[in-house]
Amino acid sequence: MRVTSGTFRGRLLRMPHGIRPTQDRVRKSLFDVLGKDVADRRVLDLFAGSGALGVEALSRGAVSALFVDEDAGVVRTILANLADLGLMEKQAKGPHPPPSPSLSVYGEGGGIKGLSSRLGEGEVALHPSPSTFARVEVWRADYRRAVRRIKGEGRAFDLVLLDPPYREGLLPEALWALTGAGGVAPSGLVVAEAEARLLAPEVNGLTLIDERTYGGTKLMFWVKRETVGA
Repeated sequence: MRVTSGTFRGRLLRMPHGIRPTQDRVRKSLFDVLGKDVADRRVLDLFAGSGALGVEALSRGAVSALFVDEDAGVVRTILANLADLGLMEKQAKGPHPPPSPSLSVYGEGGGIKGLSSRLGEGEVALHPSPSTFARVEVWRADYRRAVRRIKGEGRAFDLVLLDPPYREGLLPEALWALTGAGGVAPSGLVVAEAEARLLAPEVNGLTLIDERTYGGTKLMFWVKRETVGA
């Protein structure tokens, strides 16, 4: 898998085992639809997998990206991809405590600097590179825990990218949870990938503005409605 455009165009990305990746042509189409709307955005890549969607956004000028996935192996792959691109730097191997079942934060954000929870014994820890042009964070957490933290920190994102497992029916619940937590900024964009047969969920506060189908894959685009009145 390669980055399709921008600063990192052509760079290879590692793929976690057992993950369904967004096809390169679908990913390129997604960001071609967004166009210049990616630049200067604060991005949330939820159900991040390899991190390819968030990386594409950074490659096209996003100012920050938060990657969230609950699988430890997947998180290791995201961290490795960010290190390969110079967005995070490696730290020497050493003995670490076993993985924590709670939310783990890598990078800098929410007042936590560096690696706050270790991956496991002998694993490579990564930290933001001093030369990084964008703020990058990786959280190991399921989406519910991540959304609770986002709400607790009062954070909101200008561009939210979601690619949940197709057959687990998580998309509507994740959208409702995120919007209910105030995680989408005013006029923010939300993009989800799903099976082509899935009807776009109706979510309070979001307006569906576009749908695109590519074979068995559907892309859905929403915008956060502005609040009317004082």
